[in-house]
Amino acid sequence: MEFGIRKMVQSKMQSYVPVCDLEQDSRPDGALVADGKTWGDFVSDVSKVRYYLEARENTPWILHCEDSYFFTVSLLAMLQSGRKALVTANRQDAFIKEIKKPEYGFLTDEPFTGDIAGMPATMIQDVLVSENVHCTDGDISREIKFGKFDKTKAEMVMYTSGTTGEPKAVFKLFMQFENELFELVKVFGNDWVDRKVFSTVNHHHIYGLLFTALLPIATGLPFCRYRIDFPTELANIAGAAAVVASSPAFLKRLAAEADKPIDFKCPPIIYSSGGPLPVEVAQKASELVGYWPMEIYGSTETGGIAYRQSKNGAVWKPFEVCKMSVAENGCLNIKSSYILEAEGFTTGDLVDLYDDGRFLLKGRSDSIVKIEEKRISLPEVENRLKQTGLVQDVRVVPMVGKRQYLAAAIVLNEVGREKFAGLPKLAINNYFHDYLLQFIENTVSPKKWRYLEELPQNTEGKIRMRDIQALFNLPESQNFKILKFRREPGALTAKLLFPATSDYYDGHFPEFKLLPAVAQVDMVLRLARNFLDVPKKLSKIHRTKFASPILPDVPVMLKVSYNADAAKVTFSFTSMPDAQGNEKMHSSGSFTMNPEESLG
Repeated sequence: MEFGIRKMVQSKMQSYVPVCDLEQDSRPDGALVADGKTWGDFVSDVSKVRYYLEARENTPWILHCEDSYFFTVSLLAMLQSGRKALVTANRQDAFIKEIKKPEYGFLTDEPFTGDIAGMPATMIQDVLVSENVHCTDGDISREIKFGKFDKTKAEMVMYTSGTTGEPKAVFKLFMQFENELFELVKVFGNDWVDRKVFSTVNHHHIYGLLFTALLPIATGLPFCRYRIDFPTELANIAGAAAVVASSPAFLKRLAAEADKPIDFKCPPIIYSSGGPLPVEVAQKASELVGYWPMEIYGSTETGGIAYRQSKNGAVWKPFEVCKMSVAENGCLNIKSSYILEAEGFTTGDLVDLYDDGRFLLKGRSDSIVKIEEKRISLPEVENRLKQTGLVQDVRVVPMVGKRQYLAAAIVLNEVGREKFAGLPKLAINNYFHDYLLQFIENTVSPKKWRYLEELPQNTEGKIRMRDIQALFNLPESQNFKILKFRREPGALTAKLLFPATSDYYDGHFPEFKLLPAVAQVDMVLRLARNFLDVPKKLSKIHRTKFASPILPDVPVMLKVSYNADAAKVTFSFTSMPDAQGNEKMHSSGSFTMNPEESLG
C-alpha cells in the first residue's frame, strides 16, 4: 500500500520520502530547501549539529528556533542522534523554567538572557560556525553524518495549554508524525506540486510543525524561513505559487483589513487550523486570495483528525485512518495510526456522528454552565449573538462576583462597526441584550460586555476561557481601551488606546495633550497585576526612558514581562507596527515588586 502511494505521489511531486528515511543522496545537492539554503547546505548543517550533540551526554534537548530552517536542522539532528527533542510552545523565561532540568540542553537561534536551571542556552548559529564537516568544495577531517533513524524509537515532547491553560507535555514517537505525514500527502500532496510553503503560524505547535517543517522536507518543497505576521505581507508573495499554513486569527485580520483582492500569480492553497473559522471569514478570504481555506481539525494529542471547506457545509470528513465513535459523555473518540493508546483519545468536543464517519461539532462538553440554577449553553448564546449579522467573533464566559453571571467579549464585523459607529457603549450593550431576550431568559443573558478588535489567542491560536475571564476581572475604565491582547507565561502584549476624554490628559498639557509618565507607569502596573499575577506592592522603579509622546486616540502596543524570581517587571510602549513590522519606541523601563506581600 505505502509503496503504491509513494509511486503515485512521486509521479507528480518532486518526491515523497519519509523523514526518517532521508539520506544524503535523497535530493540533488543544489535542490532548494529554504530561502538561500540548498539540500547540500541542509545535509551539512544537520551533520554539524549532530557532531555537537553527540559530543555531549545523551540528554533531552529543549528546542526553540524562530527561523524555520534552523528549527528543522536542529530537529533532524536531534532525531538522527537519538536525542529526545522537547519542542517548546514559546521561549518566555517563565515557561522555559517550568520545563527545564539542570541536565537538559537548550538549543535556540535567539539570544536568551535567562540562565535557566544553571545552564545557558546554546545558539545554533555558534554551532554551525564552530563545527566542521566534509564538504564538496573542501577537504575537512570530519565526514558528513546524515542518515536514517528509527521512527519507532525517536522521541519528542510537544507542549500544549490543554484545557487548564497550564503547560502540558504530550509525549510522541516520531512514528506518529510519519503516519500522519503519509495521510496528509495522500489527501493533499498532489495539490502542492511545484509550490513553495509559507506560514503564518508557529512551527513549535503540531499543525505548524507538520505543515511548515516536516511536510516540506518529506516532499522536497522549498519553504520560507520566517512567518508572515501581517496580512499586508501576502502581497509580497503574490508572484509565487504558494501553499500557506494559516490560522483563523490571521484570516480574520485579513478579512477585516484588506480592501481589495490580492493579485496572486495563481491562487494560493490556504490551510487553517487552531480553532473554528467563521464561514463569513472563509468567504471573504476566498474573495481576496481566490481560494476557500481548507480547515484542519485536530489537537496536539490526536494530530489531524478531519478536514473540510465550509463552503460545502459544516460537516467534517475524517482522514482515512481516523476511526470515530461517540464516548459515553457524548464527546468524540478517535482511534488512528498516530494515536498510541489502544483505547484511542476522547476529546472534549460534543458531536453528532453520521453513519459514513463524518461528524458535526456541537461545542465543548464544558460549555454547559449553571447560572442561578438555570442551565445554559455558552455556544448557544454565542450563536444567537452571531445571528444578529453584526458579530464576527464572540466568546461568552461564566464569571463569579457577588453572584455568578455571564460576560461576552465581542468582535464586530464590518456591518456591526458601521451600525454602531459613534454610539455609546451602553447603547450597543442594550442592543445585544434586547436581541438575546427573544431567545433566552434575562437571568442567563450576559451582564458584562467588551468590544475588541480581536479575541485573545495563545501561541497555538486557541482562545482560552481564562484569558477572556482575566479581561473581565479588570475593571472597565473610561480612561483607556484594550483593543486586543495576548497573554503567555510571564508575558503580555496589548494594543491600547487612550481617548482624548481620558482623565489622564487633564492639565497635561492643555494645548498639546501628552500621556504623562505617571499614567504610563500606572497602566503597566494595572495590567501586570491583573494578567500576570504580579504582587500589588511596588518596591522600586528603575531607570525609565521616555522617547516620544503617546497622543490621544492613537493606538499603541504595550509589552510587559514578569520575572518572578527577580520580582522584576519590564515594559515597553511602542507605536503600532507599520507594513514592514517596524515600531517606534515611546517608552521603556522596569520595576521591582515586593513579592512578600503576595505571601501574606
